[in-house]
Amino acid sequence: MTSIMDNTPWTIPVIDLSILPSDFYSNGTQENIPKSLFTALRKACEQVGFFQIINHGIPENLIENLDSAARRFFAETKEVKERGVSSLLYRGYVVGGKDAVSPTPESLIFSNVHRSNSIADICDKVWPQGNPQFRETVESYASKMIELSNLVLKLCLSCFEVDLGRYMSTFENKCEGWLNMNNYSPDGVQRIYRAHTDKSWITILHQDTVGGLEVLTPKGKWAPVEYKRGSLVVNVGDIFQMWSNRVYRSSEHRVIYGGQRTRQSFAFFYLFQLDMEISVAKELVDEKHPEYYKPTLFGEFEKHGRDHGLASIGPPKAFERETW
Repeated sequence: MTSIMDNTPWTIPVIDLSILPSDFYSNGTQENIPKSLFTALRKACEQVGFFQIINHGIPENLIENLDSAARRFFAETKEVKERGVSSLLYRGYVVGGKDAVSPTPESLIFSNVHRSNSIADICDKVWPQGNPQFRETVESYASKMIELSNLVLKLCLSCFEVDLGRYMSTFENKCEGWLNMNNYSPDGVQRIYRAHTDKSWITILHQDTVGGLEVLTPKGKWAPVEYKRGSLVVNVGDIFQMWSNRVYRSSEHRVIYGGQRTRQSFAFFYLFQLDMEISVAKELVDEKHPEYYKPTLFGEFEKHGRDHGLASIGPPKAFERETW
């Protein structure tokens, strides 16, 4: 798919979800995962922190409809878009941020999509006269992404010898999804938008044909994640790195934009509710692998990110145990 600057081949692993048993999400266990899938997924999460998924069940026409809807929104006048500005941080219509450079990317952010009315509330503010097509498209995509996030999370958890049922029943009740629709305008100059890691369990990204996502490889080189039709990009977030006791890798990534073409992406962050504790899985702690992180409420973790800037790299040292 791509090569890094020293000409050493480096690729994002591709995981084909069609080879999963049809009942994996509802009844699946570690035993009924094909060995090839298990091996590829574990390697991707440990070494790269990124992988692409194909045959993921999100209809292509739904993605195309969301792409069209987002382009129509970002083409609206400034007055219309700013109706979606929220008094809450990182909600609604957001332009750039303290880490942004000019021209600043735009985002429309829907919080806690399956436990709140954020989609309807933002749509009603932006279009008081109503825009049911936009609302229904976003709601449909968000619903599908919740299902997919739970499937991928269970799949990633299955790489460990843990009680899948117990963990998934807890996580499904205490997780929420955030949808960021992002627009990067061109100005003829190539720009870099902040390197960072995500504060999520997992992030599922759709980027358009322009591409622009780059990942910092284990060899310290920036490598592009090229657009692959029909695929979605998944990356491990800081929560998963902490829960896995640093077995899984929350990888640093950034966006290259500008140039001659508008770039658009949809990032779906699957993370904890604020009152949920992030703690290392006890099954992953032994004499050779002491507990690296101390139990931390996600609300404290999220506040640390807001106070110190979201463009941080990995779980902050404030949440590491002092014995390390």
